[in-house]
Amino acid sequence: VKVAAPKCNTLVYNGEAQTLVNPGNEYTLAGNTKTDTGQYKVVATLKKSTGKDFAKVIRMERSPKTGAYTFKESIVPTDQVKEFLSKK
Repeated sequence: VKVAAPKCNTLVYNGEAQTLVNPGNEYTLAGNTKTDTGQYKVVATLKKSTGKDFAKVIRMERSPKTGAYTFKESIVPTDQVKEFLSKK
């Protein structure tokens, strides 16, 4: 089964809660809505899979100087998500 990977929304800080990644039918999301600036981590976990379970992890960081967001996306085994997110 092929699942489309979640994609990050293009955001500009406005002081209100914003959705970093839209939800999908094939996966659940954690940490996808934020208000404040800074670094955020979104974890997408497949709802159904066969074999090893994987999660797409998205790190987002807002530049205090420019206000621009940068994203780093990785697919990691679900048992390694906490380790990946703990890295700076």
